[in-house]
Amino acid sequence: MTMILRYYLTCANCHKVVLFRIGISNEDREPFSFECENCSQPISGALVLDQENVQIIDLELKGATFADSQDLDQEFDQEVNYHPAYAHEDLHVDGAFISPFLQAVQSHEEDALELVNRLGLLAYAEHSIWDDVKRIVRNYIAEDWDQFQRGVRKFIPDGQPVELPIDRNRALYQVLELAMSPFVTSLAWSSLIVDLSRYVLTLQSSHPSSLRVFLSEAEKLGYLKAAQQDALNLTIRFFDLISEFKPIVAYWDPENPDADLSRRLKTGKTAFHQVKALYVDAYEFISRALTLIMGLINIHHRNDHNAFPPHPQLKNRFQPSSMEGFQQLSNAPKVELLDEEPLIRDWLTKAIDPQLRNAIGHNTVKYDSKTGDISYPLDKAGAKVKTITYGKFLNLAMRAMVRVHQLNHLIKILYVAIYLPITNSAAS
Repeated sequence: MTMILRYYLTCANCHKVVLFRIGISNEDREPFSFECENCSQPISGALVLDQENVQIIDLELKGATFADSQDLDQEFDQEVNYHPAYAHEDLHVDGAFISPFLQAVQSHEEDALELVNRLGLLAYAEHSIWDDVKRIVRNYIAEDWDQFQRGVRKFIPDGQPVELPIDRNRALYQVLELAMSPFVTSLAWSSLIVDLSRYVLTLQSSHPSSLRVFLSEAEKLGYLKAAQQDALNLTIRFFDLISEFKPIVAYWDPENPDADLSRRLKTGKTAFHQVKALYVDAYEFISRALTLIMGLINIHHRNDHNAFPPHPQLKNRFQPSSMEGFQQLSNAPKVELLDEEPLIRDWLTKAIDPQLRNAIGHNTVKYDSKTGDISYPLDKAGAKVKTITYGKFLNLAMRAMVRVHQLNHLIKILYVAIYLPITNSAAS
């Protein structure tokens, strides 16, 4: 629960009294700005805190002064509520300034209750789940099964086994699903899980031998384990950056994770470079995961995970003869090989922006902290430049992290196929 401070302010221009409420953030300095509704006088400042010593230092003001009286029953002409966890923009309804939280609810008139529940779930996950999940994940990666079992017992039904690899796999993803639920829980996500499971189950039935060979090689080469660990580590990094993503959570729709964010967020001090690094690593993870996905597609279309089709553009100049060879190739041209499976192609490509990734890699991305705009070149010469808001960049990074989570579930499904193989006799 965020602590709220209340101040009565007097507009420096028209002398109207403003009841100003501001939530305490996790920063030592929380800037704010709004306008007097009577005369449009800009009022800005910052709440100055000492987080280490848990002290309120000052409320800096420009365009207003503290009212003569701070009594609870003080009369006021305008009310402003400012919460640092939500996107801010000037919005008045019938002359009253609507708080950022209410702005978010009002923009979701048809699903306001669902939005409030999701924000509540996020607060619960952040304060009551994620620290445990981080420890569980680290113990899973370290294969410290005693500590892993102690950790997951808090979240799984009593009596659920966790001794065998398949049981640990199941428990891990139950916990992960709970931890990521504020961002993914939806009918669309349930449908995707069914589709991914059906795709693998179909191959188990139609091409059991080829699938077993593929899974055996993927495990032997370390692709499955590396992909799982990379996805787990990315998820932990995402949790650690949640304060950066909070402003867009109210506008994030798990049913439509590919929707763009049209609102401009007020930005100041940001963790742009950390989010940028997270996005790049998520992009690279998705690209590496194409090795596993193409193995499945090759089995489905050619009954051999090593049988890659000619590249639509590069033809046989980009036609590896093995899964291992595909893994070593550059990532950029790989996506076009997904054309045989349009649904899979669209699912993955909507979460990645190759031009943005290349610009980050070449250090040609520019972030303007004053405007909150990010610009990057679309060609080598830099003649064409694209500009997006920081909010849209956060939205793209969250979308990529949702894809990481979804691909991690595909890895789980592949592990289950290893633990519970369908024999030739069962398949027939």
